[in-house]
Amino acid sequence: MAEPLDELTDESGVVRLLGTVPLFAECTPSDLAHIADAMTELRFDVGEHLITQGERATSFMVITSGTVVVVRDGGEVDTLGAGDFIGELALMFDVRRTATVKATSPVRAVLADREEFNHLLAEVDGLAERVAASAADRTAITIDLDKLT
Repeated sequence: MAEPLDELTDESGVVRLLGTVPLFAECTPSDLAHIADAMTELRFDVGEHLITQGERATSFMVITSGTVVVVRDGGEVDTLGAGDFIGELALMFDVRRTATVKATSPVRAVLADREEFNHLLAEVDGLAERVAASAADRTAITIDLDKLT
């Protein structure tokens, strides 16, 4: 079961960590502090699911350390690690999760629920555009994978 992190509970540690994530690279220190305030820190053990295909989307996560495998319809389709994020597609399009994401090493992540995610997209300058661009890339990859199967 995911547990809150103890090591990064002070805001400055979370802000520094978020500043290393490519999605947030263009954010100001003030924006990073705002993002940190909106997110909850979690830890996942090897084999634990961060999200499960078919479930209703409730959150967006940024992997801050560790690795995960993305499994869609029983087949591995990608490996992600620190700086990658998951869950935005299902939240943005209000659909069920399109894949299962499982920890392949100990994982640390920060999570924003649906309300906080939408608030961040509206409040943090340029974030919505960066997330949308990534979603477009992931959608294109999903479509290409569908053609191969």
